[in-house]
Amino acid sequence: MIIRLLVLSIAIVVLALMVKAPSTSSNVYGDIVAYRGGGQVSLGLTVSDQVCSSENIIESHNPYIEHTFPAIHHAINRGIVSLYLNIRRTSDNDFAVFHNESVDCYTDGNGKVQELSLLELQDLDAGYRYTYDNGETYPWRNQGLMIKSLREIVEVYPHQEYWLSLDSPDFHSIESLMNYLSTLPFKSSRQLVVLSSDTAVERLQAIAPELTSVSEGTIQKCLTDYTLYGWSRFFPSSCKNTIVILRPESLEYLWGWPESFAARMAEHGSRVYLETKNLAFDPQYDLRESGVGIISGDLAAFK
Repeated sequence: MIIRLLVLSIAIVVLALMVKAPSTSSNVYGDIVAYRGGGQVSLGLTVSDQVCSSENIIESHNPYIEHTFPAIHHAINRGIVSLYLNIRRTSDNDFAVFHNESVDCYTDGNGKVQELSLLELQDLDAGYRYTYDNGETYPWRNQGLMIKSLREIVEVYPHQEYWLSLDSPDFHSIESLMNYLSTLPFKSSRQLVVLSSDTAVERLQAIAPELTSVSEGTIQKCLTDYTLYGWSRFFPSSCKNTIVILRPESLEYLWGWPESFAARMAEHGSRVYLETKNLAFDPQYDLRESGVGIISGDLAAFK
């Protein structure tokens, strides 16, 4: 009986060693994705805590505000290749680089982006409502800052990688975006990552499978599968050839985090990023040497 148990134990150990994925190191250095092109540092309040996100900022070393030409130009001059931009369809079927559904919280205008033409949007002061001292000063008012179209930015910077967060993912916006992208001077579909709702990404994957498209659902599917058997030699198909975006609080159950995790993803055509968005950058999340990129708007914090 004892011999049988010993043999069984040895068999289990051998099987585990055969099945478990080996620890690997990554030869990939993680990159920085400029969140909204770079901009002001947020207080990190929830929507219910604030009136407008343009007032939810603190004074920092970042001299620019999000989604503007000066911010994007600054990011690119710092050697950043990838730009994360929010886009919304306008009433004249263009795509404005803008975050909120309405312009009220950022500009001197009012109304929904989707109900305004690009010309109407560009007549607004994009820096009008930004303040970090509860309205005592408005440093970006009357500085000539404009809402730009995606076309205007891509035509000036055609060699960047663009992460496009489609924030109005209705059927017409998806179809219009695909037609719109085909007219822009991209050299390759590899320059594009589209982030949107689960329904929008499902549609995008059907009509443009060569395009990298990501949603909360695709990321969660990958993480669930990886947690179940990613530790083994079997790699989840849901994690192949994609972008895996992680929040700092979601790392506890990832086998091999960070280096082996990033290396295994890279072996299967995927890239890994930590997402801190427009919060003040925390150096503990700089894992680029382990192959993990970072999505951050606090560009002044990086050397």
